[in-house]
Amino acid sequence: MRITGIIAFFAAGIFLAAGCSLIDENLVNCESESKMDYRLSLETTVSAELQAQLTEQSDVALIPQLEGYLENVFSGRAHDVDLCFYDATGSFDLLHHEHHVMDADQTSYSLYIPVHHYQHVAVANLENNPLLSLEGEENARTVTIHESVADTLDPHASGVFTARLPMNVEDREQSFNVTLRMANSSAILVLDTLGCHVKDIRVFAAGFATDFAPSDSVYTFSYTPIHRTGKVVSPASDAKLGFVSVSFPSRDSAPVKAESKNAIWAMYVYSTLASGSITKTEVSVTTPLEAGALRVIKGTVYPDGSLISEDPTVGISITMDWTPGLDHQIVF
Repeated sequence: MRITGIIAFFAAGIFLAAGCSLIDENLVNCESESKMDYRLSLETTVSAELQAQLTEQSDVALIPQLEGYLENVFSGRAHDVDLCFYDATGSFDLLHHEHHVMDADQTSYSLYIPVHHYQHVAVANLENNPLLSLEGEENARTVTIHESVADTLDPHASGVFTARLPMNVEDREQSFNVTLRMANSSAILVLDTLGCHVKDIRVFAAGFATDFAPSDSVYTFSYTPIHRTGKVVSPASDAKLGFVSVSFPSRDSAPVKAESKNAIWAMYVYSTLASGSITKTEVSVTTPLEAGALRVIKGTVYPDGSLISEDPTVGISITMDWTPGLDHQIVF
């Protein structure tokens, strides 16, 4: 299921003079101001999504733990927001940029910009997301949310929201409505270990984009990172576990060189048995993980460490006595 994102309304009354400078600390050249009121809210809550996908009684106790883990991902609050205004008349160069710390679902502040035809790009929640950075922001054609390059990455620390909107700022009163949509997504693997004596379980996820260009809403897949997952344990039974990945979305269809036929993205489960041997299970998913989506996959771990899922959209491949080093890109 998909969570469409944050809605931010630029409720702006704009009275701008053509000669107003871009940044003027004493505002002597600005005859009037544009006051923008941001109001943010989620169209769908993470609680409703989890309750819709985790319906069995044994899963219900896990929902609060998953909500807690994802509270900074699917949140109706924005910590910070970058507002970029690009020339839309030919060069697409950055003409004005502001960074605001909000820490709220609504706030208001004043902007001072000249009359011009802009391509506006807004990006929220990058400041406390160490894996992500805004790069190439000097031009609308190069601005990108870039994910750090590493063989194995942690989950994104927060939900990232973006918007783009042409703005023809004129010397008259105007209002703009801007919708910020979620640029990343989450996959959750819920496992029932049946009380088996599995010494340890590690779960990783792969098949996701590495960069996002907010000006044209295009994802790129420059390499194939592996994402670690966060682990939560049901308070009702330590046999019920949840493993949470937060990343950019997957492709819309399987890549030509997919390891498993029709697989678009995958989760890899490494179960260490009491004997020390490791069983690897590849969970190959044949439906895309879209931006703003929260996807739950359920499975059962058996005494030999293998995983079985009744989900018809996934395929299972099991390797017994797996040896560390065979998947050289994974850093445990």
